[in-house]
Amino acid sequence: MTGSWPAAGAAADRGNVHENWYDAATEISGAILEGVALSRVLRLVADAARQLVGGDFALIATPAVDSASLLVRAASGDGTSALRGMSIPAESSLAGSAIASGNGAVIGDAAADPRAYARKVEVMGIGPLIVTPLAARGHAFGILEVSRRRGGDTFEREDLERVAAFAGQASIALEYARAQRELRRLAVMDDRERIARELHDGAIQSLFAVGMDLQATALRAPDQTVKVRLQESVDRIDVVIRDLRNYIFGLRPNILEERTLEQSLEQLSIEFEERSGIATVSEIDSRVAQQIGSVAGDLVQIAREALSNVGRHSNATTCRIALQWTNGEAVLEIADDGVGFEPSKVAGSGQGLRDIRERTSSLGGDVEIVSTPGAGTEVRIRVPVSGPPPSG
Repeated sequence: MTGSWPAAGAAADRGNVHENWYDAATEISGAILEGVALSRVLRLVADAARQLVGGDFALIATPAVDSASLLVRAASGDGTSALRGMSIPAESSLAGSAIASGNGAVIGDAAADPRAYARKVEVMGIGPLIVTPLAARGHAFGILEVSRRRGGDTFEREDLERVAAFAGQASIALEYARAQRELRRLAVMDDRERIARELHDGAIQSLFAVGMDLQATALRAPDQTVKVRLQESVDRIDVVIRDLRNYIFGLRPNILEERTLEQSLEQLSIEFEERSGIATVSEIDSRVAQQIGSVAGDLVQIAREALSNVGRHSNATTCRIALQWTNGEAVLEIADDGVGFEPSKVAGSGQGLRDIRERTSSLGGDVEIVSTPGAGTEVRIRVPVSGPPPSG
C-alpha cells in the first residue's frame, strides 16, 4: 500500500501543474484578444512561466533596433527592475544560440557557462536557467528565460517543455501586436494621403491664391501704410501655409482613439523606437493608468514631448517610459542612457520643456529633471491623484 502513495502524489502534482498551466494560458489568451497592452501581456507570460516551474526570475527579450542585441521587454520576480531594458548580446550568447538553433536549453550553472551574459548573471545572482526561443512564421526572433538563484535546484527537461509552451503564447502576443500595428499603419497612411491631398489641393492652394492677390494689391497701393499692412498679411498667410504643410507631413490620428492610457503610452514607446532607433521599453501600471484616465490626453502629450527631447538631444541607445504610484501621486518617468546635461544651465529654456512644465502645472503637478553630463536623463512628472491608492 505504501508504495502506491508516491505515484498517486506525482499524479496529483501533474494534475495541478496541468490545471495551473491551463488557467494561466487562458488568462494570457484572453488578454491578447482583449487588446491588453503588449507589455502587460508579456509580463503575464513571464509570471506564468516562472511560477509554473518554480523559478526565481523570468524575462522576455526581443531584438533591439540595432539587431545586434536583444532588449529585455518584460521581467518577473523580486528585484528584476535591474533587468528591464537591459541589452543582451545576440551573438555568442545563450540567447543567440537559442535563436540560431530554434531550440531551448537547460543550463545547470549560468556562472560556469561562457555563453551566459555575465552582467545579467552577476546582477541577479543567477545559477540554473532555462532558455527557449520565441518564434513566428517559423522564424525565431527572441527568447523566454526562466532562472533560479545560484545554488538552486537544476531544472529538468520537463520544465523546459512547460516554459516552451508559454514561449508560444508570448510569440502569439508579439505577432498579434505586430499585425495590429501594420493594420494601423496602413489605415494611417490611407488617412494621411486623403487628408493631405484635400489640404494641399484645397486649403493651401486657396491660401496661396489669396496671398498672391494681396501681394499684387500691395504693389499697386499708393499708400505706404497700406502696402506695409498688406505685406504683413501676406507674411502671415505664408506662415499658415508652412504650418499646414508641416501638419500634413506630421499628420497622425489621435493616439488615444479607442485606446486606454496604458495602451496609448505603450504605442507611443513603440512608435518612438521605430522612428528614432532608440530601444524603448514601457513599464505601465495598469491600475494607475485606469485611475488617472481623465487626464490621459495631457499625460500622452507630456510623454510625447519628453520622448521628442530624447530623440533630438540625448544621443541615447535605450529609453524607458514608466507610470507608477508613489507616495499618493501618479508618477510618469521618461529616462534615457544618453549624454545627459546640466539642468541648471537649461532650466526654463526650450519650447518643449516649457510645454511640459505648463501642461503639468495645469494638472496640479510638478516636474523633476535629474541629469548628469554623460550619465543620461530622467524626467519625472508627478500628478496628484484623488481617491484611494489603486488596487488590483
